[in-house]
Amino acid sequence: LWEEVENEFGSTDFIYIAFGKMGESLYAPELFAAMWDLCQALEKQEMVAEVLSLVTSKRMDSEAGGFMNVADLVPQRELSPEDLISIKSYLDTHPTVKKRFIGENEVFMNLLVRPAPERKLDSFAESVKETSKMILKDYDIHFGGMPYITGIIPSLIMQDVRLLVILAFGFMILVLLLNFRSLVALLSVLFTTLLAMLAMVGFLAYAHHFTGSDKFLFSLLNSSMPIILLTIANSDSVHFLSHFFRNYRKSGDRDIAIQKAMSELSLPIIVTSVTTILAFGTLVTAPITTMVGYGLAIGFGVFWALILSLLLVPSILHLRNWDKQSDTIRRKSILEHSINAFGNMVARYPYRTFWTGFAVVFISIYGVFLVRVEVNSVDFFDDESEVKQSILFMDDFMIGSMNLTTIVEGDILQPQSLRKMEEMQRFLESKERVTMSMSIVDVIKQMHRVVMDDDPAFETIPDTVDKVNNLFTLYSMSADPEDFASLIDYNYEKALIVTQMKSMSTDAVLDIVNDMESYIEENMGELQIKFSSTGMLMFMKDFVKLVLQSSFISIFAATFLIAVVASLFFRHYRWGLLAIIPLTGAIIINFGLMGLFGVELNHIIGLLTSIIIGVGVDFAIHFIARFKLEAKSKIKTEELMHRTISDVGYPIFLDVMSNLGFLALIFSVFQPLKAMGMLASFSMISTAMGTLVLLAPIMHFFRKGLRKTALTKQDLGARR
Repeated sequence: LWEEVENEFGSTDFIYIAFGKMGESLYAPELFAAMWDLCQALEKQEMVAEVLSLVTSKRMDSEAGGFMNVADLVPQRELSPEDLISIKSYLDTHPTVKKRFIGENEVFMNLLVRPAPERKLDSFAESVKETSKMILKDYDIHFGGMPYITGIIPSLIMQDVRLLVILAFGFMILVLLLNFRSLVALLSVLFTTLLAMLAMVGFLAYAHHFTGSDKFLFSLLNSSMPIILLTIANSDSVHFLSHFFRNYRKSGDRDIAIQKAMSELSLPIIVTSVTTILAFGTLVTAPITTMVGYGLAIGFGVFWALILSLLLVPSILHLRNWDKQSDTIRRKSILEHSINAFGNMVARYPYRTFWTGFAVVFISIYGVFLVRVEVNSVDFFDDESEVKQSILFMDDFMIGSMNLTTIVEGDILQPQSLRKMEEMQRFLESKERVTMSMSIVDVIKQMHRVVMDDDPAFETIPDTVDKVNNLFTLYSMSADPEDFASLIDYNYEKALIVTQMKSMSTDAVLDIVNDMESYIEENMGELQIKFSSTGMLMFMKDFVKLVLQSSFISIFAATFLIAVVASLFFRHYRWGLLAIIPLTGAIIINFGLMGLFGVELNHIIGLLTSIIIGVGVDFAIHFIARFKLEAKSKIKTEELMHRTISDVGYPIFLDVMSNLGFLALIFSVFQPLKAMGMLASFSMISTAMGTLVLLAPIMHFFRKGLRKTALTKQDLGARR
C-alpha cells in the first residue's frame, strides 16, 4: 500500500528542516531570504522531488464578484516590512497553513523536503544536510523525518563497525595471550577469524552483486556481523589449541598431540559448525528481508572457519618446534586451574548444582512475560546524540516528524465523502500525540471561504458536488490545479489524509492504529468510499508482528534442527535432546532478564536468539562428545563426569572469555546494539554455565544408561 501511494502521489515521508534563532522572531527579512535561497538550492538537486515551505506555498484571497486570486505567499526574496505584515496576517487567519510551517512561539521555520523516487536515502539525506548547513550557517538547525534517520545511519554504521571490531579483537587478543602465552597460538586464532570474516563480507558483496537483492545490503542490522562472527569463528580453534597443549603436556610429542586433537575434535567441531550454520540458516524464513542475508552470510563465514580450524590451525602447529619446558606447555593457566576446581565441585555436589541452575531458569520464566517490543527507530539513539536531540526538538517546538497516511478511494468530491474525511481528521487530531492533519478537505474549505468574501463562517464543505467542482474551476483560472497533486489524483478518485504527529512508543502507536481501525469499521462502512492507512505508524504495527514472528521461528526451528542433527551425528535421540538443554535454559534466562530489567525487544535484539542457539549449542556438543569418548575408556562410571568436566571445562570457559568481545557492542552509538552486547555476553556465560550446572548433573544422574548408549556394538564386543 505504501508503494501504491508513492507511485500515485509521491513519497509521503519528508526530511524536516527547522531553523531559526532562539529568542528572536522569525518574521525577519534575512530569515525569509535564507529560506528562499535554501528552497532554490534544494529544488535544483536531482534527488529532491519537492520542497514544501512558506516560499513554495500559495495564498488564496477573495476578489469582488465571488472570484479568488491565487498568488505566491512569499512573493520575492527581499521582503519589505509591509510584506512581512501581510504574510503574518494571512497565516494568523489560516492556522492550518501556519501550523505546518511555523513552530511554537513563532521562532522556528519548518521546511519539508520530499525525496525523488528511487533515490538512495543516504545520498539524499547527506546532500540536504550539507546544503542546509551551508546556507543556514547563521541559524540553529534541526533535522527530522524517517528519510533523514534512514539516510544518516550508513555513515554511523561505518564508524561504529571500525571501532567495535578493533575493541573486540583487542579483548580477544588479551584473553588468548594471557591463557596460551604463545604468539603462534594467538596468530593461528587471528588468521582463522580474519579469513572467516573476509569470507563472510565477500559472500555478502558477491551475493548482492549477482542477485541485486536488498537482502544482502549492509544495513544497521548487519553492523553486529563482524563482532558475532569474530566470536564464533575463534571457538573451534580455541578448543583445538586447548586440546593440543593438554595432549602435548602428556605425550611430549608434537605430532601425536596434533593427531590426538584431530581424532578427538574433528567430529564435535563439524557438528558444532553444522548446528551453528543451521541456527543462522533459519533466518531465511524470517519475514524481515535483511535478516535473510544476515543468516546466510554468517553461515558461510562459520563454514569457512570450520575449514580453517581443521586445516590451517593444525598446519601452523605442525610448523613450529615447541619447547617442552616453556610455560605454554608445562604450566596450566590460572583459568585452567580455576575450572578444574569448579569441575570438582560440580562432580561432588551434582544435586545442589542442578537445583541451583534450575531455580535461576524457573525465576526467569516470569520475566519472559514482561518483555515488550519496541521498534521505533527514534529510540535507537542515545538521548545526547544529535539525531535524538533534533527529533525531540521537532516534537517540542514543531509538528513532530512522524506521519500516518490514509488513502481514501471512491467519489471523493461528493460532499458526504468529504464530510467523512473531515470526521476522520477530527478523530485523528483528538489523539494525544497528533499535532495536525492535512487533506483536500482543508483546501476545499479554504476555497469556499475565499469565494464567500473571506467569511470564516463559510470555511465549510459546500452542499453539492457542483459547488465543489466550481471551486476547482475558479482556482484553475489563476493557478495550476496540479498544486493539489500530492493530496488528490487527477480523476478525483483517490485522496490522501496526511496526519502529523510527535514520536511515540510502539505501544502508543498500536493504540492509535487499533482505535483508528475500529473507528473506520464502525463509522465508514455505509459509504461508497474506502479508507486504508499506511506510513510509519502502520509499518511499526506490522513490524512488531514481524519481530515476534522472526524470534519464535528462529527459536523453534533452530532448536528442532539442532536436536535432529545432534541425534544423527551421535547416533541416538538422547544426545539430541541433551544437546538443547543448556541453550533452552539460556534462552529463557536471557529473555527473562530482558523482561525484568526493561530491555525492549526489537529486530536487532531478536537476532540474539540465533546467536544464543548458534553459539551456545557448541558447548553442549563438545561436552557430549567428550563424555562419549571417556565412556569408552576403562575408568569407573563414578569418575566419568569428573573426567569429562576436567577435560572440556577449560576450553569451554576459555572460549567464553575470548568471546566476551561481544562487550565491544556496548560502545556502539546505537542503543539496541548496546543492549545486544550485554545480553549476548551474558548468553555466552549462561550457556556455558548451563552446560556445567544443568547438562552435567543430568548426565551424571543417568550416567550408567548414557554410558551404555555411548558404547557401540564393537565396543561392547571388545569388552566381552
